[in-house]
Amino acid sequence: MRRMTFAAAIEDALAQAIADDGPVVFLEHKLLADDWLEYLGSGGRTTVSYDVPPEGREGEVPDRWEPILLGEAAVRRQGSDLTIAGVGVGIHRGAAAAEALSREGISATVLDLRSVAPLDREAVARDVARTGRLLVVDEDYRDFGLSG
Repeated sequence: MRRMTFAAAIEDALAQAIADDGPVVFLEHKLLADDWLEYLGSGGRTTVSYDVPPEGREGEVPDRWEPILLGEAAVRRQGSDLTIAGVGVGIHRGAAAAEALSREGISATVLDLRSVAPLDREAVARDVARTGRLLVVDEDYRDFGLSG
C-alpha cells in the first residue's frame, strides 16, 4: 500500500469511466480534490466552510491499480444493525457516523456505491435485507440526487 491524494485516486476512477463503452458523466466532490479549494477560494462567501474529512484528502491505496467496476458497490465497513450508503464524500461522512454509532453499541455497514448509474441495487438490497435499515448520505435536494 502507498499513500496518494484522492485527486490521484479520482484520476484512476476517471480512467475507468473513459474506458466504459457508454456515455459517462463524471462528478467529483470539491472536498476531495486539492485543486478545487485553491480554485474556489472564499469567493466572498464567509459563511461557507469546507470541512474536509478527518483523515484529510490523502489515504492508503494499493500499489497496483485495479479498475473500479462501474455499478459495483464496495463494503467499506461491515455492520449488522444499519446500512449506510453513499458516494464520494458521503462515504467519509458515513464512516464517521458508523464510528460514532459504534460507541453507542450500534453496528453499521458502510456501503460505497462508487457509481450511481449504473447503481448496484443488488448490493443495497442484499445489505438492507440483512440489517433491516438504510441511511443514505447525500448532500442534494430531497427529491433529486442520490437519496431522491
